[in-house]
Amino acid sequence: MLDSGSISYRKTTPFYPFTQLLNFYFQIKEQDTQLTVSEKITGQILSYRPGPAALLELPTFLYLHGVPPQSRDWENLDPGQRRRRILDAVRNLLLHESENQPVILILEDLHWLDSESQALLDEVAESISEARFLLMVNYRPEYRHEWSRHPHFSEVRMDSLSAESANEMLGHILGDDEGLTPLKALLVRHANSNPFFLEEYVQTLLETGALSGSEKDRDWQESPQVPANLQSLIAARIDRLPPMKKQILQTATVVGMEIPLSLLRVISELSEDELLHGMKNLVIGGYLYEASLFPEHTYTFKHALTHEVAYGTLLQSRRKRIHADILSAIESGAGDRIEELWERLAHHARSGEVWEKAVLYYSSAGKKAMDRSALREAIHFFEEALAALKKLPAAASDEAAIDLRFGLRNCLVSLGRFDRVPEYLNEAGDLAARIGDDSRRGWVSCYFAQHYWTVGNLAQAVESGRQASDIAKSAGDLSLAVATNFYLGLAYHTQGEYPKAGQILAENVSSIEGEHRYDRFDLAYLPSVASMSWLAWSLAEAGEFSEGAEISAQAIEIAEKVGQPYSLTMAYLGAGTLYLRKGDLEKAVSHLEQALDHYSKNEVPIWFS
Repeated sequence: MLDSGSISYRKTTPFYPFTQLLNFYFQIKEQDTQLTVSEKITGQILSYRPGPAALLELPTFLYLHGVPPQSRDWENLDPGQRRRRILDAVRNLLLHESENQPVILILEDLHWLDSESQALLDEVAESISEARFLLMVNYRPEYRHEWSRHPHFSEVRMDSLSAESANEMLGHILGDDEGLTPLKALLVRHANSNPFFLEEYVQTLLETGALSGSEKDRDWQESPQVPANLQSLIAARIDRLPPMKKQILQTATVVGMEIPLSLLRVISELSEDELLHGMKNLVIGGYLYEASLFPEHTYTFKHALTHEVAYGTLLQSRRKRIHADILSAIESGAGDRIEELWERLAHHARSGEVWEKAVLYYSSAGKKAMDRSALREAIHFFEEALAALKKLPAAASDEAAIDLRFGLRNCLVSLGRFDRVPEYLNEAGDLAARIGDDSRRGWVSCYFAQHYWTVGNLAQAVESGRQASDIAKSAGDLSLAVATNFYLGLAYHTQGEYPKAGQILAENVSSIEGEHRYDRFDLAYLPSVASMSWLAWSLAEAGEFSEGAEISAQAIEIAEKVGQPYSLTMAYLGAGTLYLRKGDLEKAVSHLEQALDHYSKNEVPIWFS
């Protein structure tokens, strides 16, 4: 049985519930080093599935847990391929486990699920119809899915209790004394038969003395004063707690829904005995329950609403201080696995108003999300980093502000959301001009050249490309020159100016000789392959088929050696178009089918049309 769930403040952390589930499966503790994590994952994977398949999947699980895979193959993958590997590896592990023994997988609170976990959950749901596998989930009514079309799916709607069931529940809590019948009717009416509300009402009556005695001999006030809504009820209960218990509960809310005892111990100002005694009483009072003893002693709030209300009772100044203390405590204990905690650290840094670290950790979380092709989550993290930057002196943050806007531009282009790209590039250009940063100003012009080509404004694409090219030559910036010349070549090619396009693309190819041919220059593809493909296409348009075929063959050879799908798609597209122009339809079909195959397998939508 494997059990995990989503948390409201983790809904932008890619694969969060599944990484928590895998921590339990691999028996990984928070204090483990990268070496220990690597040993645990390697041992488990090789024992459950020995052979080549396990060796292929091993880097995926190491990467998910922040351990750099020592694999050249993994390094050559682009974000889309890595995402595909993660989806396949986790699904295959769960299904393989079901061949050894029946599996129950429980995932709670899907309304807070991140988009990457949703994609993985959908694939698991699709795959389990013939397996010894029970997948149990819960979610609020607003959550949407497409599982109802599956014959192996069934849904149980959890409505409020009927009056009869609510009375039966109160019978278990209060006893069967007939003198309590009016009280039970009052509680059912006030609580609208909500079981959590009923429990909180009973606890309130007991704590305030409105209800006293044992189950067999209860006394109660005829008109007990009860708050009108659940939030007020919980807040009143928290208010009545003794100071020490209230302090522990409030501190625990800042940690989050899940509360590792080891972390609470570090940030608490209480002795070990006081802390354990307080936690025990909070469990008895129905605020918390023990979630797990292994791999770490962890508590959780009984209900998200309890966490929300208790967090709201904290003074802003104390809340901020505790968040900052938690940030320091997590950093101190993270060791070499801090990458796994970037999202969590970012949350506490922002809430603790430690702005420099908020920028650092949100930026890092954004880059990690991009690396996993979780682009929507990456946009959220980059925007949070920009918001935190505004709290810092401008002079100390201008370069970071430009780079974050470049990150946002990269995500938006990959998602096809071109309408927002000029806004971020204009802001980046203004900042670069203000601080006199010619390199970044050049990249703004380069990205504008690509943007204008994409939306069909070819004259503006050429103008922006020339500006970027002049800056690249002046600064001797090879990366900027390579990217700019490709976009400029594309613009001339699309205008039908094939000699100009061929000249610029040929210069690009000659500038990235040797090992540089396998360098991506921080782009989504190999510039050598892209330039060769469009050079071959330009030559084909001019009837230079022999030279074009030789160049496109080189592009395919480089792309196949690296195995990067974006580059493979472009290499075969360039060759296929050349043979189409030549009239060699058999070769054209063969190459274009391979381009389409790489597109389909690896989701490279921009070249599909």
